[in-house]
This record gives sequence, C-alpha cells and structure tokens, in this order.
Amino acid sequence: MNTAGLSIGNGGWVRVWLEGKTEKPYVLVRFADFNGQLRAQELYLEGPVTDRVLRFLSVRVLADIVNIANASIGEAIRARLAVAAPDLRAFASYYGTTGSSVPANPPRAAEPRRAPRRSSVDARLTIPTARRYPDAFFDDVWAVRSRLRAARLPVAPTIAAANDVPITTAARWIKRARALGGPGRKARGAGHWD
Repeated sequence: MNTAGLSIGNGGWVRVWLEGKTEKPYVLVRFADFNGQLRAQELYLEGPVTDRVLRFLSVRVLADIVNIANASIGEAIRARLAVAAPDLRAFASYYGTTGSSVPANPPRAAEPRRAPRRSSVDARLTIPTARRYPDAFFDDVWAVRSRLRAARLPVAPTIAAANDVPITTAARWIKRARALGGPGRKARGAGHWD
C-alpha cells in the first residue's frame, strides 16, 4: 500500500492519503488501544472507491505503520485517544434502525463523543494448546466473564479482543463454561451469548 501522507486527529482518528495524492482518495481509520497495540476500529473511505483503491487498502499495514514502523506516530495517537471525536458507529446504527426513511433528527457529526471507558479488567486467558481444553480453563473463562459483567462491559467481544480470537470462539467458551455448571452458573436459553 502506498501512502502519500498521514495526519493524526482526535479520538484515535488517522487520515491516510492513498496513491501518492494529498486529496482524494483517502481513508480515515479510528484506532483503539488493546493491550498496548493500536487496532483499527472504524474505517471511512472518501473518494472514488475503485477496485484499485480497495486492493491497496490494507488494515494490517495501517496497524503496522502506527505500531511498528514509527513509534512516535503511535504515541501521538495514544496522546489524543481521550479527546472527543465524531463517532461513525452512531450514524451507522441510526441508519440500521430507520431503514431507507430519513430520520427527523439525525445525529450531528459535530457532537463530541464521550471518551471510551478504560477497563481495569484483565480479560486475557492462558489458552491451552491441547485439542481438548481442561475444565480449569473454562473456570478461568467464567471468572473473567463475571468480572466483565460486574464492570458492565461486553463480555464476548472483550474476551475476543484480549485474546485475539473471533467473537464466536469467545462466545463458545462462555457457553461451555456455563454448561459445566458450578457456583453462579445457570443454563440459559439457546443462542445466548452474554
């Protein structure tokens, strides 16, 4: 991916110009800190969206630029993470609930976004290398789940992010931990992911 320039904004947003230009196309990437690594959370592509632009766009390369290639970029992003910035998820979720109709009072991009809560809950697990995971692992999963619930944090997504696994894997671990029973574990209806 050829990047012509990079500028750092508030709330983890970074603008990267593509294809050696300083105008369009560019991509806005919102990074968040997960266990000391900056990871892309939101993407917005502005400009002509062509096959060529999409082929050049690599989230992994963008993450490597801010985490590995230039440490000062990562430090500058972290310094401005807590500064309020527009949240594209609000617009996307609003569209998803209204369908094709135009909302009467759509959210404004200028509204500041509240800084994300920093979790003091350590959701990392020691993942066994054996094909069949021991029951002790699921006891640990349940303990982490309980701490996350007490902190009012999303359980499966937080465990997945902390352990670099898909959300479905974290949800399966939680389901298995619940099925094993024990103190405070009640079986719930099918499909409950926490």
